[in-house]
Amino acid sequence: MTSGIQFDKIIGTMNIPLDQFEQIIDDTILKRGLNYFRKGFVEEPEELSHGYFEAILQGSEPYRVTVTVQDRKEVIARARYLLVQSNRDHSHYYKILKSQVDANEWPSFTDDLIKQISDGGRWNDSHFLAWICIEEERWKTLLEVCGRNFTLHGIQEYEKYLADPYPEELAGIYRQGILELLERHTDRKHYQEATRYIWRMKKIGAAVQGEELTKELQKKYPMRRALMEELERI
Repeated sequence: MTSGIQFDKIIGTMNIPLDQFEQIIDDTILKRGLNYFRKGFVEEPEELSHGYFEAILQGSEPYRVTVTVQDRKEVIARARYLLVQSNRDHSHYYKILKSQVDANEWPSFTDDLIKQISDGGRWNDSHFLAWICIEEERWKTLLEVCGRNFTLHGIQEYEKYLADPYPEELAGIYRQGILELLERHTDRKHYQEATRYIWRMKKIGAAVQGEELTKELQKKYPMRRALMEELERI
């Protein structure tokens, strides 16, 4: 379970001189704490000051532990590992990484992180990847993520970030999604869905593409009476 009680309320605050730390704190406790950290049992770490973290520790009893971690590489490695795990609060670990990685190295670090997530191939990673793109304002990469991974509904979720900088490109992604939708389905419900997204194409400023797609569909599916009716209503 996770904790809610401050550990220092139970034992008080201990100020230990650095040269006496190993003599006062038992080696077994140190190893156990490091093992917890490396295995991902430390959750929601929050940096209170530089190199000083408060975190929730999974365990059989509720308690909260405040620890100081001086090995920056260890912090970055563990935060990155936990960031890409399923069912994690990504924002906590992302915040830690951004505070620990040198600002000059951050762009290349995020490039590598995006590549790692893209190569993972899991569906849930696509929304996480989109989240990173939004945090970093990488709109071109977000456009590419939408084109590769999402259904029409998923694309619409990120429309507000892409409509202004990339209206034509976004409309092209909508167009491809509409064509794929109509290849798979032949009922009025999906025809209505397709025409709603043609309307969205026009709304974001790609009226010409919307009109061209409407004419293309009328030529391609003249025998689909219900589709023709829905296209006439756009």
